[in-house]
Amino acid sequence: MNEKKTNPGLTWGLVAGLLLILSHLGFYLSGGNGQFGLAYTLVSVLIILACMVTAVLLTRRHLGGYADARPLLRQAAMTLVTALVLQAVYSYLYYNVIDTAAAVKEKQYVLDAYNRMVPMMGASPADVVKDRKEIAQLDFTQTPGQAVWKLCQYIIRYFVLVFLVAFIFRRKAPVTPNN
Repeated sequence: MNEKKTNPGLTWGLVAGLLLILSHLGFYLSGGNGQFGLAYTLVSVLIILACMVTAVLLTRRHLGGYADARPLLRQAAMTLVTALVLQAVYSYLYYNVIDTAAAVKEKQYVLDAYNRMVPMMGASPADVVKDRKEIAQLDFTQTPGQAVWKLCQYIIRYFVLVFLVAFIFRRKAPVTPNN
């Protein structure tokens, strides 16, 4: 019995984490501030979702094509947490080693995005000035504690995907009469 055991959640979590890092680097190296924008966010969600679905389907196949939600939840959660931990470590390194001016760039990106949205919101000039001051006072630097806090926030947000994937791909075994 020399059967090789693999954990699809861990394997695909590592793949997702590496793809998240590579996609962020791609947006960063392409110039501009795309790594802070909506396109990067959507790409990240799709990467995590695709890897989560792959891990869940491999788990279901390993279980004979049928699985309750529990083992699928475990693998989907493992994929998510592994990917987000890798992304959090990379994010900390990005802000503190790779691009130490990233916090300033992100603040400017948020201010520019706010300025583009102001005409659509119909806010009063006094509110706009107040909001701009609040944004200017925000601190976008990343300490280890902030990286962990952000990681926890992302895990909580993305856990909706974990439940959706596990419950969508569960398949109960057919009931057969015992004769």
